Amino acid sequence: DWSSDVCSSDLLDRRAQWEATQLATYQARGQHPPTNWRAKYKPPTPPDPTNLPTLPEGWCWASVEQLAEIVSGKTPKGVDEVLRPDGAIPWFRVSDMNTPGNERTMQSWEQGLSRETASALGLQPQPGGTIIFPKRGGAIATNKRRQLAAPSCYDLNTMGFVPSNGMGRYLWHWFGTVDLRSLSDGSNVPQINHGDIMPLLVPLAPEPEQAAICDEVDRLLDVFGHAELLVKASTARAARLRQSILKHAFEGKLVPQDPTDEPADALLARIATERRAAAPKARPRRGRGDQP
Repeated sequence: DWSSDVCSSDLLDRRAQWEATQLATYQARGQHPPTNWRAKYKPPTPPDPTNLPTLPEGWCWASVEQLAEIVSGKTPKGVDEVLRPDGAIPWFRVSDMNTPGNERTMQSWEQGLSRETASALGLQPQPGGTIIFPKRGGAIATNKRRQLAAPSCYDLNTMGFVPSNGMGRYLWHWFGTVDLRSLSDGSNVPQINHGDIMPLLVPLAPEPEQAAICDEVDRLLDVFGHAELLVKASTARAARLRQSILKHAFEGKLVPQDPTDEPADALLARIATERRAAAPKARPRRGRGDQP
């Protein structure tokens, strides 16, 4: 049942996270929160378990909306003019997911923003552990997803969801099962919207099992990664071996030499002689006065 203890605790974390985000936003704007600001929180709608597959005891179904906050990126006007290599807050675009070192976590960046500039532009850095992915354009088809290594800002072509406390590893691995291409709309410029992500359902395990599942997934992925490297190395060795075999074959080093074999130049001369002998004889041309 979605209202079991495991889900209830995660929903409490979700509300606490929402409140922390709201307070940070007010602070960045230099504002004091109004008296009734907590009343603006809208609890996420729990999934209807009627037609959902049965889960192991202690597990429950939860939506992404219950477990994370969905945050689209922004590209404020003039941001390119204020980016600096020494900016304290990293600034990421979708293309930065291809930077070496950013294969899983976004650890490398070229430019960033000062905290004062980010605040002036209305940008709220999202915390480390936020899962980001392309939300617009052909990059969606690459199915790339990354985690922020530190509080960062990202552009409007990027979407992220901020997992509830302690849910980062579990949601990261679960999100690996999601095909982003299937979520985008069918327009000429594909796009993923909040409404495409929030209703996605997560089979949620109790906390001790979450940790055990993540540990085992990490172990198996390490094994797979090692096997993948071995396959690549074996493929490269196979290609080199094929070239070596062909090279030796045509250098006469592949099989033992027999001194009684016909020399290659004699074989070539014999082939030429046989071809000339087999060629059709040319008939003499007749003159105009020749009788048939």
